Amino acid sequence: VSEAAITAFWMNAVFGLLMTALAWALAPAVARYFGDPRISLALRALSPVMLLSALVAVPMGLLQREFRFKTLFWARLAGAALPAMVAGAPL
Repeated sequence: VSEAAITAFWMNAVFGLLMTALAWALAPAVARYFGDPRISLALRALSPVMLLSALVAVPMGLLQREFRFKTLFWARLAGAALPAMVAGAPL
């Protein structure tokens, strides 16, 4: 893996972490703006998605550049199936 890819990964990771923290911190203000307290909980529950998306961007790009489409297929399938299974799981 090139040094540029490593740098891009860590820059994405830091940016994703900052955006996650910002969304978490601003969730109550957004909820007040829209007049619905449920928005705060939803925004906080979904904020880690920003970090996770940032963490997978560079590895997915490297797989695409290397034409490893079978691996990409399985990674994207898991990325779509796991949230669906979690959402459908009885609480």
